[in-house]
Amino acid sequence: TGSIPSELGLLTSLTALLLYGNQLTGVMPDEVCALRDVNGGLMTTLYVDCLEVECTCCSHCCNAYHCYAVDVPSDLPSMI
Repeated sequence: TGSIPSELGLLTSLTALLLYGNQLTGVMPDEVCALRDVNGGLMTTLYVDCLEVECTCCSHCCNAYHCYAVDVPSDLPSMI
């Protein structure tokens, strides 16, 4: 439970992060978004419960039944 810690952004070798099916809430920290491949990082997969967590950099949104891919805007790096 709680919010997603910005310290996850220190894990610069992450290639996938699955943050759904728990009770995390709030906003995805910029430090985690910076790890995404679209921002020059290594992470290609970032799953989150989009009903609980606001995320502009996630690759997939999940709910109680399934996960689905989301489009990340091509101008995302300039938005962060």
